[in-house]
Amino acid sequence: MSIFLKSGGVKNVVIGSKATEIVYADDGTAEAKVSAERRASRALDDSQIKTLCAEAITGDPALRRDVEGGMAYEEIRVKYPSMAQMFDKFMENNGYKLDFNCCCIYSRSFIEAPQRLMGIIRPLIGAEETPDDGAEKTASLGVFLAAAAGVLLAVISVIFVQPFSELLGGSASEELLDSTVSYMTVICVGIPFQMLSTTVYNQLRLCGNIKDGMIGMGVGMFGNLFLDPVFILGFDMGITGAGIASTIGQIASCIVLYIISAKHGNIPMRFFSFDLKNRRLYHILLGGAPNFSRQSITSIASVLLNNAAVPYGASLIAAMTVSSRVSAAAYLMMIGFGQGFQPICAINYGAKQYARVKAAFRMTVTIGTVFLTLAGALLAVFAEPLTAAFSSSDHAVTEKAALMVRLQCISFPFMPFYAVSGMYILSL
Repeated sequence: MSIFLKSGGVKNVVIGSKATEIVYADDGTAEAKVSAERRASRALDDSQIKTLCAEAITGDPALRRDVEGGMAYEEIRVKYPSMAQMFDKFMENNGYKLDFNCCCIYSRSFIEAPQRLMGIIRPLIGAEETPDDGAEKTASLGVFLAAAAGVLLAVISVIFVQPFSELLGGSASEELLDSTVSYMTVICVGIPFQMLSTTVYNQLRLCGNIKDGMIGMGVGMFGNLFLDPVFILGFDMGITGAGIASTIGQIASCIVLYIISAKHGNIPMRFFSFDLKNRRLYHILLGGAPNFSRQSITSIASVLLNNAAVPYGASLIAAMTVSSRVSAAAYLMMIGFGQGFQPICAINYGAKQYARVKAAFRMTVTIGTVFLTLAGALLAVFAEPLTAAFSSSDHAVTEKAALMVRLQCISFPFMPFYAVSGMYILSL
């Protein structure tokens, strides 16, 4: 069987299961002749190149970067003498062979065109790792980094708990400072568990398994609600009891989330089942940088605000704390709704369903704006009785907190666009 092409024409041809070779003729046409037997003796076994990748390139990060970056065959030979030796050995055994993964117009051996070897190697680098393995190793790396950072922060916080408490505004009074130190000492113990819980929860949520994440966080939340009166009132431990209840809740959430992560088709996360590769670490840090920056700015602003309030006494700091709790009741519900939007955004963006992403964004912002506008109006009307529930014994604190709540409600209609826009960008 023959196929004739016009002179200068370029076409890959496969006839049945047989390879087809293109040969130019003198009359300006190209004759395609089936020559499976002849070519089989010169075809390259892919496993030989995969072995070359595994033994040399993937084991040397610098070499791997140069190969992936497009460095030429001769340049690699000069820069990496050990690789030149392996290339020489490969060419000795396979240099006369052809790469017939597809049918090409003009096929040359590797000795004739050694640069073609690099074109085959580049896509094969990392092929030994399946997508599932990569996802598990990346997730495990995130868990390990969260645990390590949590332990480091916990140790530093416990050592410097006194100056940190003063920095947060605890120096407004001796009583407030003692309470802050007692509470922070206990809370710092739970930092590693809180960071682990947050990491695993977000990984579950972004994989689309919101239910499991909600169960894990719910265990800690309801455990905290149940244990607060037990430690604060039952054991008469006061503010220290509140810290113990919060820490136990965080530990419970961490344990449940970690167990759930290995079930229901989730990506299993193991502390030491990670591969510390630069590109994984880069993507983790890059993906978390926006949220880290936002949280850092919020924390710094809170510290500065507390310090500015110190000259006005402990009542103003208490009023700021109460107002933030009342306002958060509405705002955090909006955040939860926005977090439900994130996996929808990520999945549809990955599937190139951009119209669905835009529609989901508009719907989330619209519903959030309507909700927070109504919630802001209700909070403004009932600000005094709501703040009084947190500070019924101090009328001055209630008045100040109620005013702060009403002022914060002015910004509520603008918060959904701000919050959802950030979640949208993080999901892409």
